[in-house]
Amino acid sequence: VSTQSTGSSGINAEYGEKARLEEEERLRVEAERARLDEEERLRLEAEEKARLEEEERLRKEAEEKARLEEEERLRLEAEEKARLEEEERLRLEAEEKARLEEEERLRLEAEEKAKLEEEERLRKEAEEKARLEEEERLRLEAEEEARLEEEERLRKEAEEKARLEEEERLRLEDEEKARLEEEERLKKEAEEKARLEEEERLRVEAERARLDEEERLRLEAEEKARLEEEERLRKEAEEKARLEEEERLRLEAEEKARLEEEERLRLEAEEKARLEEEERLRLEAEEKAKLEEEERLRKEAEEKA
Repeated sequence: VSTQSTGSSGINAEYGEKARLEEEERLRVEAERARLDEEERLRLEAEEKARLEEEERLRKEAEEKARLEEEERLRLEAEEKARLEEEERLRLEAEEKARLEEEERLRLEAEEKAKLEEEERLRKEAEEKARLEEEERLRLEAEEEARLEEEERLRKEAEEKARLEEEERLRLEDEEKARLEEEERLKKEAEEKARLEEEERLRVEAERARLDEEERLRLEAEEKARLEEEERLRKEAEEKARLEEEERLRLEAEEKARLEEEERLRLEAEEKARLEEEERLRLEAEEKAKLEEEERLRKEAEEKA
């Protein structure tokens, strides 16, 4: 019995030691597994943090690049606007200089022509006869009256046509553009009216001086009076022709300026569309690159796991 008890106790001790060792091994394995799980969790957290930091860095770099590109675009637009304004100023100065030179040339030519005609008139005064002068004066008066009536009719037709075209144009334009154009038109009309009034005043003064001269020369022959009347009519016709030429040149300049403005707006719209398309493609490329980078990092994480 004593031997059996001793043997049984030895077996129980061996089983107890074995169980203890197995328990210790189990606890060690669980502790090791917990340590590895914790290390894997920390590694994944570090990778996630690094990925987020990389995304933040790329985002900030993209924002900085976009800001610099926007600043560059604004600078280029400002430079282009300044260049166009300078070109417009130079063009207007050149047009004004050319107009003044043309007026000076016409004035000198008119003075020279008037001087030559005055000399010719004085040379031919004694050759004309009173009867022919009276008949010629009556004929010229009749022709002048018919010409003035025809000019008045054409002027009224042109004014009516211009009025209808202006009404149609104003109807098709928006209210703001119509207001600005109306202000510009009234300003130009006022300037044109002031210029015409000044020319009329000068013409009246010249006419008054001519009448004074005619009074002084009243006792001269009737041929001299007829020739002076013809000279006055010729000058009026030349003045009218000059005013019509100035009006034509002004309208041509306005049409040219309008066409140039339309071309500038078209080019600006095309440039804006091109820049917007480039920006869209750049953003798409950046988004694609970001997605590819995220996919690469995800695959690396999966492969590593």
